[in-house]
Amino acid sequence: MVSNFGGPLAGYREIPLPTIGNLTNNFNLLEHTMEKRLRIFPFLILLSLIIFSSFSHSAIIDQEITKSYTASDYEKTVRLLERQIEEQKLRDSKAEGVEYFGLYTKYLLLCHLYAWRLNKPEVALLKYQELNGLRRSYKSASKFPPLELLYIAEIYEVRNDYPKARENTKIF
Repeated sequence: MVSNFGGPLAGYREIPLPTIGNLTNNFNLLEHTMEKRLRIFPFLILLSLIIFSSFSHSAIIDQEITKSYTASDYEKTVRLLERQIEEQKLRDSKAEGVEYFGLYTKYLLLCHLYAWRLNKPEVALLKYQELNGLRRSYKSASKFPPLELLYIAEIYEVRNDYPKARENTKIF
């Protein structure tokens, strides 16, 4: 509705007062927006895998990961990710220098697949805990927030285990 007042506010719209219906609609809109963002998350991880992967044999596996994920072959994607993670861990144990960010993103995608695509939240929780332990072993990881704790909390929230969900978000 347009303002009936003259002067500098002439022609501007009046802001309606919030009502319960408006707040519910705003909450639904926010919830819908968050769902859209969560759907984009795996694609962002895939994009980072492609961009930040080294130009070695792992780049070929990254292409296979992308192809299998987009083809909805999540079992194959999990196998490829686990193989690549183990190879990177082996190189790290030999002090060949593994890039932490690449390893971290692969772990996040692996956990996401277990939790939401393969419906194996127990395995996802174990992998997230493994990732959290791995984070502590890297000095460069201290610059990044522990996002894996948010994803652990999300799994507990879906299970309606709110105390455990809150426990994992205390750091934030």
